[in-house]
Amino acid sequence: MPSTGMFVLSSDPQLRALLDVRYGAHLLCQFRSGATASEAARRLGEPAPRVTYHVGRLRRLGLLIPAPGPGRGQRLRPAARRFVVPPELAGTLGASAARPLLAALTDAFLTAPAQRQAPEGRALTLLDLDAGPRDVELTAAPDAAQLLTRVTRLTPAAYDRVLRAAWAAIAQAEQSEERGAQLFTLALMGFPGSPLPLAPGEAHEGD
Repeated sequence: MPSTGMFVLSSDPQLRALLDVRYGAHLLCQFRSGATASEAARRLGEPAPRVTYHVGRLRRLGLLIPAPGPGRGQRLRPAARRFVVPPELAGTLGASAARPLLAALTDAFLTAPAQRQAPEGRALTLLDLDAGPRDVELTAAPDAAQLLTRVTRLTPAAYDRVLRAAWAAIAQAEQSEERGAQLFTLALMGFPGSPLPLAPGEAHEGD
């Protein structure tokens, strides 16, 4: 039976366990439909004793709980579908916590099998200083690794709407029953300001 509801993290060890790149959220996801530690190890291609050790840690922290199901071995499932960081633990989400995850995403992106694939005979857009709603066709193969970056001026409310709309679009696409579905990683990231520094006041001035 799938997990439901929301789990509010209550301790720093719980948060740090989920932030573990290999044996945190990634491992937890292997139990979404209920699984044993051995099944999770097979899915990950990792030694069973190693995975079992980290599964035990997630269980002790209350992040994995028993799940009913047939077969031998203790079946487990995530304690919830959504894990939330309360304000009192937000201080843990600093650079030291985010950097390993960003590094793992970067490594995976750079080694993606389809990263350099492009439709034959088509040019690739490297930079568009005046991108707008007309740009609905991306010049890349449908399954290529893509890095789409925009530095733009938005109100805080519009920025929030854009992120929510993108996340909602992903959730809606997940519900489709189209044939040929395969695993993709979508990392949605945004932040105030620009990647490189601007002169004081420039970030808040209009064009």
